[in-house]
Amino acid sequence: MIYKINKASCVGCCTCMQMCQNGAIKVDTDGKCVIDPKACQSCGACVSACPMTAIVSEQ
Repeated sequence: MIYKINKASCVGCCTCMQMCQNGAIKVDTDGKCVIDPKACQSCGACVSACPMTAIVSEQ
């Protein structure tokens, strides 16, 4: 499973980044979070943590 952050829904609260134990989420230059697919282990912790439901799966 590959996760991606919908930048239109992301408010930049960084809750997902704090929950990611793999360090796969960073803040982009626009202040929104972005997931590094190479570092993501698809654990889903960020999905359940996001208060804006901005993280979606791509298959």
